[in-house]
Amino acid sequence: MPSPSFLEMRSRNAIHILQAVRESPGMSRAELAKVCDLAKSTVSSIVDQLTEATILTESGPKPSISGRRAVGLVFNPKCRFSIGISIDNDRIECALSDLDGKLAATRRKRLQQNLDADSLASLVCHEVGKMLATKSIDATGFVGLGIAAPGPISPGRQATLNGNPIHLESLAKYLLEKLSLNCRLGFDSNTNMAAIAECHKSSAGLGEVTLVVRLGSEVRAAVMKDRELLRGKEGLAGNIGHIVCPDNTRDCYCGRRGCINAVAGINSIVSICRGLGAPVQHIDDVIAAAKHGDNRCITALANAATAIGYGIACAVNILAPSELIVTGKLVESGQHVQNPLETALKLYGLSSNHCDIHWNSQAQYSEAVGASLLPLQDNTFLAALVSNSETGQPQGDAHAAS
Repeated sequence: MPSPSFLEMRSRNAIHILQAVRESPGMSRAELAKVCDLAKSTVSSIVDQLTEATILTESGPKPSISGRRAVGLVFNPKCRFSIGISIDNDRIECALSDLDGKLAATRRKRLQQNLDADSLASLVCHEVGKMLATKSIDATGFVGLGIAAPGPISPGRQATLNGNPIHLESLAKYLLEKLSLNCRLGFDSNTNMAAIAECHKSSAGLGEVTLVVRLGSEVRAAVMKDRELLRGKEGLAGNIGHIVCPDNTRDCYCGRRGCINAVAGINSIVSICRGLGAPVQHIDDVIAAAKHGDNRCITALANAATAIGYGIACAVNILAPSELIVTGKLVESGQHVQNPLETALKLYGLSSNHCDIHWNSQAQYSEAVGASLLPLQDNTFLAALVSNSETGQPQGDAHAAS
């Protein structure tokens, strides 16, 4: 029986081979032996193991001037998947991504107010199960599970949903058990997850800053440099919704007066519209009414967008980002939010003319998509793939993002 040290070395070699193939698709076994500085017999044995597990596949014969043509190898991103879940005050969203981060499936469910922890966990489990059923993937087909929730997330992995605490690790444990999963875990705020998703296909260059602003229950921002999140102390960076904005006298739940959230959080907008006599119960109703010409809802959205634009301008003036990405529920309002927000940004933002603005490139699922990408970010999931190929069982290297 091979010694533990031999097995550990073989696993390291397998990870090295996987990394090499991902970086240079089409490499042959002989080329891998040179690049990885391994014996051809070692490479051949490991490649056979990885192809049998469908992690690597053969891409066909490579061009050759003479003799037997070598066979190229490529990484199979669909050999396993990662699940992302976003929980917000009004909805649950699920996303399924392959190992290249390509979106494979999504699902959304409106969330009833004030669900207790057990009911929430059961509903999330049901929705994830429904999504997975559309793809007919068994429990060995996953390497990651990411969960997003309203931020900031406490060091103890606790978030607040509709004023009630939600323990993310307990929820994850429940999902792993009920869905028979054993995979890496990741936790972060909805805003940070949205930033991960949006920056996955960002064009920002090395050293440049990307600012991602999410318009939801709160107005929050995430700052990314070189596709790495800048979290600040206790993860509180980007909390622009508590900037006090001009001409705002409404009380904020934080105890202060004039915060952007007091006029621009989606619950605040609904409350303002109802106070004006608009027959709305949910932000979807506000958006629909504005699109049908209801001036009360149009005005409330415009005032919210102006306040948001002021907050973004403050961040832009300090950070001078090369790219601004605006995402979240309010983006669905279209011109009713976009036009006044951009007007305010130009009025207050000294550096805004040098900033490319993009609106919601992930079709309203960015938080769940980012949650599915979180366990894949650092490529350490490759170790789980190798372990799976060695034992035939899923490997549960638990991981939680800070």
